[in-house]
Amino acid sequence: MKKLFLGSVALVAMLGGPAAFAADMPLRAAAPVIVANWTGCYLGFTVGTNSGRAKNEYGSNTLGIAPGTQATSNINLSGMIGGGEIGCNYQVGAWVFGIEGDWSVTNKDGQEFETAFAPAFRLQVTESWLATARGRIGYTVTDKWLWYVTGGGAWARIRDNNFSCAVVPVATAGACLTSASPSAQQTNTVSGWTVGLGTEYMLGYGWSIKSEFLYVQFDRSTFFGPTTPVALTAIDTRVQDYIFRFGMNYKFGWGKGAPVVARY
Repeated sequence: MKKLFLGSVALVAMLGGPAAFAADMPLRAAAPVIVANWTGCYLGFTVGTNSGRAKNEYGSNTLGIAPGTQATSNINLSGMIGGGEIGCNYQVGAWVFGIEGDWSVTNKDGQEFETAFAPAFRLQVTESWLATARGRIGYTVTDKWLWYVTGGGAWARIRDNNFSCAVVPVATAGACLTSASPSAQQTNTVSGWTVGLGTEYMLGYGWSIKSEFLYVQFDRSTFFGPTTPVALTAIDTRVQDYIFRFGMNYKFGWGKGAPVVARY
């Protein structure tokens, strides 16, 4: 009986020992959840569409037209746009603050008859490149998804082409052959401002994709003058842009920065 009692005590000790030892062990903390960090500088490219309109008014002239008179109906402009961008971000909590600059080529173009001399003359407006320098403020909806607003300065190269249609019958689809017509051409670099919004998603390994809309308003720019052959008038042109574009960025040093730790 005594041996049976001692054996039972030994068995209970063997079964309870590991459980008691496990209960005395400290609990291991859960591994921190690492989320994306937008802090850093990046380089990328964009491509999209560039539409808008140009408003044209007569300036000083020798044609007897009152300055400020509309030279054409508003010219609808359209084309493609593509180029590169560079920027830097700094993340504070869920907020992301940044700066960004970009330069793009574009073939945005349109033309209309002059209101005072239709159908003998047309005015063509062409935008060949666009650059912006902007600030960005964003908010991370999830750790990898950023929504932002942006705004700043804008610059572009604009060309006005005032040409004669007299050598082409008006019945020919209402179009002019500019290469066969006398014309006045002038190219100006114009400045203005831009605002927009966009979203960016981090793919990983430093890469992200984005979509963006920008509205651009350029200041009035004067082309030609009263002594310019063919035109015989100054034409004041104001251009607006509506840009929809997509892009991809690569953030440098993505593996070296301190990670952001999510707290629960």
